[in-house]
Amino acid sequence: MLKALPLKPFPLTRDINNTFYLLVELIVLIENLSKYKYSGYLEIKGSKNSFIVLIDEGMVVSYVDVTDNPIEISPLIFRYRVEEEIKVVTYTMPIGFSSILRGFYLFENQIMNYSVNGYKDWESFWLKLSKRNITGIMEINMMEQTYYLLVKSGNPFIRSDIINNNNLVISSYFYNEFIIQKIKNNAKCIVNVTGIDNKELEEKLKENDIKHSLVRELEVKEKGWSVGSREISISSEIVEFWTSTLQSTSIALKIEGLEGDIKNIQVKKDPKLPPDIILVPQSILQRIKIRDRRVVSGEKIVVYPEIP
Repeated sequence: MLKALPLKPFPLTRDINNTFYLLVELIVLIENLSKYKYSGYLEIKGSKNSFIVLIDEGMVVSYVDVTDNPIEISPLIFRYRVEEEIKVVTYTMPIGFSSILRGFYLFENQIMNYSVNGYKDWESFWLKLSKRNITGIMEINMMEQTYYLLVKSGNPFIRSDIINNNNLVISSYFYNEFIIQKIKNNAKCIVNVTGIDNKELEEKLKENDIKHSLVRELEVKEKGWSVGSREISISSEIVEFWTSTLQSTSIALKIEGLEGDIKNIQVKKDPKLPPDIILVPQSILQRIKIRDRRVVSGEKIVVYPEIP
């Protein structure tokens, strides 16, 4: 359900900016939004990749790659994937919404489809949401209109400012005077809820934070054809952190931008290697690309372990 929804149904107020940026300009834009304690999201579109950057009171909450299926990524991977020239549209949101919206990119879970016939059904529906402590997005289909409402801990999260022209943002006035009044006048509606209970949401976000902590941006150095041609060397410090975090004795390495896989290549920890260096055989280095350009020795690449 969620993947079919455009982003604009989520609470937003106005389009602040709609122009083309270079990567360095995007970083400056995010820094400026941070200074002003901005809450909202950036919609970033390139010719190949699309992203969402969620910001809450100036702090970047999450980077989401929405090119194919929405997936949360680390800042390092975001910087690697973003293109040279991008279009940025900035939307404002209420404080506290970004961290909630973040959770919806980690799963797709339609938990309820409910037919409401009158106000008693409506109250009964909210009681069920409250008992299950649900946080999610409610889609209300009524009288050939669709409305979206954020549910936080089993309660409606209603904004106090005005609604936009397409009825996609619910204000307290619109909620009470239109939706509730129509239901009290026996208007029928179908309600879909995509979400999760708060305990499970907390676990999902915690798990994702751990995954982000595993990502590393390392300077790649070439081993050459003859020396360790079947091995990738990485510092003991990083490997030991990965194995202890994943509770595993062996690590399968992933390299962003690598064409093909790295079968038959051993990942070896090196106690003498600095934590910001990775040694890669020439045959592997030649297959790594950043934005369609091959990586050379001395550049930085994004690496992380295969997560079981």
